[in-house]
This record gives sequence, C-alpha cells and structure tokens, in this order.
Amino acid sequence: MPVDYVKALLKNANTDKLINNPKFKKTFESYQDEDSGEYSKLILKYLNLNIIIFRNERVLLTGSLHYYHNKGIHNYNDFTFIDLQKTIYEISKLVEVKISDIILLNIEFGVNLTPYFNPNYIINNLQLHRGKEFLKPYNFNYKVSKHQRFWIKVYNKGEQFKRPYNILRIELKYKKMIDLNKLGLYTFEDLVNPSIYNNLLKLLVAKWSESIVYDYSIKTDNLKPLLKNKTLQYQNQNYWLNLSNQERQRQKNKLRELSKDFGSNIQQEVKTIILLKWSSLFEKCILSNQSYKGLINIQKEFKRLIC
Repeated sequence: MPVDYVKALLKNANTDKLINNPKFKKTFESYQDEDSGEYSKLILKYLNLNIIIFRNERVLLTGSLHYYHNKGIHNYNDFTFIDLQKTIYEISKLVEVKISDIILLNIEFGVNLTPYFNPNYIINNLQLHRGKEFLKPYNFNYKVSKHQRFWIKVYNKGEQFKRPYNILRIELKYKKMIDLNKLGLYTFEDLVNPSIYNNLLKLLVAKWSESIVYDYSIKTDNLKPLLKNKTLQYQNQNYWLNLSNQERQRQKNKLRELSKDFGSNIQQEVKTIILLKWSSLFEKCILSNQSYKGLINIQKEFKRLIC
C-alpha cells in the first residue's frame, strides 16, 4: 500500500489501560526535556509498533502499518487499500483511540514496484532532486535526497529482504505535515478515505519526475562525439551540482530528449509502473458510496497522469 511508516499523536488515550494491556512489552528509556532536564519515557512494544508515553502523558504511536499487517515480519509484499483499512481499525482497537483522534505527525508513502530491470540500474544513476544530491547512507542499494519537510527515498527492497525477484521501492517521507495538511490529510480517519490518495499519487509522481536520473539505456554508440561526451557528464553528480538552477533545468531537458531518442525513456517508464501499481492496490475494493466516488476519482486521475 502507499502508506507505510507513521508517527502519530494518540489524542485522549487512556494511559492506564495501555500500560495494563498484557499485549505490550514495557521498557523505559531516558530523553532530554529542553525545559526541565532529563526524564524517562515508557515505551510499550507490540509487534513492530511502539506506544511512547511521556512524563506529561503525551502519547505517541510509531511504526510501519505495512509491517504490522504482516505481524511485524516484513513489508515487501503488496499492501492493498483494503489491507490498510483493516490495519487502521485493528490499531485503533488495540490502543482504544478513535481513528479521528490518531493525529498524524510524520508519514511515509510510496510503492513497491516489480520492474523487468534490475532496480540498481535506477538507484546507481540517481543524481539530484531539486538541487539536493542523492545520498547513500546504508550498505545496500538505497539512496535518499533530504529536504526540510520531506525526503525522497529510492531503494532495492528485493535486495534488502533477499528476495529472488526485483522490488524497487520509491517513497516520500514527510517529516512535517504542513504540505499534507493542505491536502486534507490530518488523521487515521483521512487514511481510510480513498479520495486523499489522488493527491498523494500526484505528489509521488511529481517528486519522481523532478528527480534527475541518468538513463542507463541510452545507446551511446549511436551518438556524435559531443553528445557522447555529454552523457559522461550527465552521469557525474558533481556536474549537476555545479550548474545554476536555470542551466540545470536546461541540461535536464536535454537529457530527457536523449533518453527519448536514444534510450527507453526509463524515467517515464518508471512513472508508468508507479501509476499501474498504485491503481492495482485499489482493485477489489468494497466501499461505501462516498468511498466509491473517491476510487473513481483515483481512476480518472490515473488516466490523466499516465497520458
């Protein structure tokens, strides 16, 4: 499913009930309070979920909804909209907080793709996103471009989980909810309404399209010497970093033309695969009339974006 990791505030949570729930394993950790010094926080663990209770009785929920659906084991398979709905209501029941009172503070959403090509061909050729370089912080094929409000992450989930087939994960991590609040996303209740996913899909596709990705499929043997030399520059992250914003956009457009004329236009292919996967996660939905209208809007948006 598009939605994976969340950090949320549990409004009106009954801390006594949570602490006395035998499902939770209890641990204490210290934290630094900016105003009052060092305190301990109580962490209640169940599967991959953490319920964090602070001294002022503020209660947070953190963890992956996808992992939780799979009993805390993995998140490499398809996680459909129906799966997400069930998971949200299960967690709401577990913590005894209404879905409208589970307020999102951070969220990650994206798709697990199964492309015909090795995901590393894409990951190794990621250059920049909005002038920010893609970093490689881990020892597997994972890259991230970090912005103040959000990160864009692209990695080889098949390699991460040692799967025998290709899984390319593309996702956005929103560390601040300002932009998503403007789209109407505030709580778990909003996540069970399919209409919000039109806007999340637009964001994911837009951020992917903003990335600079060298197209490994460009057939350089067919290029004139000047263009062949240019492709070498396009594979160099420092080349892109040293360009002005205006020149970077001009060269990005030239790269896209080369990709269309002499390659398979791989960035556009990935966009199409994103759209197809996103649409498939909403199939076989049994929804209310309001939700059905939301699903129809997703399908309309899908047709618009894929053209």
